[in-house]
Formats: sequence, C-alpha cells, structure tokens
Amino acid sequence: MKKIIATLLLFVTALSMLFACTPPDDTQIKVGFLAGPTGIGMAKMINDHGGVDATEQYDFIKYTAPNTAMTDLKAGNIDFACVSTEVAAKFFNEGTDLQVLAINCLNSICLLTNDNVTVDTIADLEGKTIYTSMQGTPKLILKALLDSYGVNATIAHTIGEGDDAITINSPDQIAPVIVQNKADIILAPVHVAYNAMAKPSAKHKITLDIDALWDAKFNTPIAMGCIVARKSFIEEHPVAVENFLKEYKSSIEYMSNTENNETAAKYIINSTVLPELEPAKGALLKLSDGIKYIDGEEMKNILINIYGVYGVNTIGGKLPSDDFYYEK
Repeated sequence: MKKIIATLLLFVTALSMLFACTPPDDTQIKVGFLAGPTGIGMAKMINDHGGVDATEQYDFIKYTAPNTAMTDLKAGNIDFACVSTEVAAKFFNEGTDLQVLAINCLNSICLLTNDNVTVDTIADLEGKTIYTSMQGTPKLILKALLDSYGVNATIAHTIGEGDDAITINSPDQIAPVIVQNKADIILAPVHVAYNAMAKPSAKHKITLDIDALWDAKFNTPIAMGCIVARKSFIEEHPVAVENFLKEYKSSIEYMSNTENNETAAKYIINSTVLPELEPAKGALLKLSDGIKYIDGEEMKNILINIYGVYGVNTIGGKLPSDDFYYEK
C-alpha cells in the first residue's frame, strides 16, 4: 500500500512539474488601436514593446476609424481592436466572430464653441447646428443629451456645399474644423479638442460640462470605447489573451495616473496617438477619470445600460447575446 501511495505521489509531482514548465503562449498578437483615448490607454504598453513597429510578441497598428479596424478584425488581419462600444455591438450582431474583453474609455467628450455664439446652458443649443463625426460615439451621445433635455438642435457632419464641402467621417477629422474655425459649435473627443485648440489659429473653447449633464439624466457612465478580440483567437490562445489583458490593464492604470503626466505624455507622442507634448499633457489631465479598465460583470452591466440609452437600432436592432461578453 505504501508503495502504491509513493508511486501516486511521484506521478502527481511529475505532472505538476510538467504543467509548471509549460511555456507561455508566444503567439504574436496583432492589435489595432485608434488615435484617441483607446490609444492613449495603450500608449505605455506600445512603448514598452518598442513602439508601433512589430515585435515577436505584438504588432500594434493605428487606425483613424473604428469601422476600418473592425473590417480588418473580421477579415482576420488583426486579432484585437480598440473601437467604440456601439461599433463592437453592431459588428457582433452582424455575425462577426468577436467578444468584448473590457471597457477602456468613459466620459471623454466635450463641447466647443467660438466667439460667434454664447452657450452657457444646454438650452442655449436650441435651434443651433452642432457638428461632430459620423462614426464613433459622439453623435449618439449628443442625440441622447438633446432628446433628454428637450432641445431641438441639428446634428451635422458636413460643412459647406459642393466642391468646398467638408465631411467629418471619423473623430480625427474634427481637428481641422477646429483649427480652421469652420464651425461655431463642435462636439469632439477630449484628445482631439486639446490638440486642435493648441494651434494659434484655433478660436474655440470648451463650454458646458457634458459629464454633469449626462449624469443628471442617465444612471450609467458614457462607455465610449472598448477592446474586442476574435473569439476564435481567444479560444485558441487563452494564455496569450490573459497575459495581454493584464499588461493592458497595467498600461491604462499608469496612463490615467496624473502623477505620471510628463512621462505618460511622452508615451503618447512616441506611440503617434498625438503629435505634440503640451496638448497631450492637457488631454491626459482631463482624461484621468476617463481612461479606465472595466471587465467582467461590471462591464456587461454598463454596456447593456449604454446600449439602452443609444437605442438598439444603432447596434443592429437588438442587444447582443451573452456570448458577446468575455468571461475569464
């Protein structure tokens, strides 16, 4: 009997050593990030791995529009993508092989006005035209706010007519509109606003507290960005996915800590998310409460709530099924 027990103990010990020595999954992960808050949260991680140039572990690829990133994810050209929350749900409902891993950005939007208009309260937007991007969450946030406060204003994406018309397709295209003073009222992501307002020709200033206006009407934060991955990749490389998420969470926590402002701003420049140091520092200070890592049940509840505010028609006509949400 003692020999049998001893043999079993040796077997268990050998098995434990075998699993302990199992090498980590060293599969290269192709990561798409947007030139915005989602990219800001990833900036330290990108820098820690040598920048946007591909390494054996990661290949970071910058996108200016979430739809483009999702198209590449759907085609299998990338494995992970940082995108706006409504785009993630819409592509999932359309049958794309993906799961949402974590929320990475909250409440990162602002309203800008120039000297041609006075906007002290949201009621002052009555009858006005507000310009923002066609893609991304800004237009959904703006529509929800205007509707909830009973303000009749026009949401527009095209400035001018004919050959001189400028269409704002993605959030990054808002910057030239601010710099060239093309519109009186603009809703823009915080990083875009700070970078554009740093230019000498810019005449806009931030007005209204969008976060406070939202909080007064909706019992949920503005979940603007998230990170998704191909479900097939998650199933094939669970260790690599978990290692990535641990490092990504650490990067977000570093970038959102105002004590790291100087170095974190340099990481943003090095990662090509923003081109200039001072605007990057200003954006970081404004975004310190907005760059977040939220996963699990809390993520699921926040996303269900925000999709309810936006309306299911914006995400393909229905709430995503439980399979949309990644569980460890």
